[in-house]
Amino acid sequence: MDEVFDIELPGDDWIAANHACVCNLDHDSWALDNWTRDNCGYTPLSHPSALETATSVPADAEPPDTYALLNSGFFLYHPSQSLWDSMLTYFNSHPELLSTFQFPDQDFLARFFVHKWKPLSWKYNALKTMENWHRNIWRDEEVKGLHYIVDKPWERRVASDGVAGHLGRDGKTHRWWWDVYESWAKDRAGVDEELLRILEELVARPLMNKQEDLRQREENRKKGLPVPVPLPEI
Repeated sequence: MDEVFDIELPGDDWIAANHACVCNLDHDSWALDNWTRDNCGYTPLSHPSALETATSVPADAEPPDTYALLNSGFFLYHPSQSLWDSMLTYFNSHPELLSTFQFPDQDFLARFFVHKWKPLSWKYNALKTMENWHRNIWRDEEVKGLHYIVDKPWERRVASDGVAGHLGRDGKTHRWWWDVYESWAKDRAGVDEELLRILEELVARPLMNKQEDLRQREENRKKGLPVPVPLPEI
């Protein structure tokens, strides 16, 4: 992923980031009316070109236009005192605007860098939901940075039914995290036991036997998980 540092920005007061995914296929009530699949910056893309290109931001687009919204899970910029001062001045000068931000950090960035942000390929900030919502571009092997939005994989182990995430659809990507964690823990066994003990207290404990696995599977079943993906095969 180090190649991101070779990406050139048009100016030192620009930012590079990924489009916000606004499909809202689960019809969450908090989303704006214009958050639809047709208005999502990822919908027009296709594999493999989407690995290197992103939907451009129209010159006249401004938030809340969906093509002007970025996701702040990953961004690239040139830090400087002058940029910080400008951001702080903008922040302190627009209290009426700040109170309208639903996602405070990324809504602020989208406003501050309006007309000055460069879209990046999905692979650098791959939302775990995109596996189901944007099959037009998602490829497991191409993910560079995986964004675990909403619930986090370390909060709960994945049982043998493969159910994970608040809608139960994220078993595969959550298992990726656990695979990396377990590999990391194995490498440090006998080397840094104190660190391992600290981490073990912060992550979900393993399912120790078949009974615990069955119990978690039953909990998932009673919750109606996984919830079907409301998306046709594309």
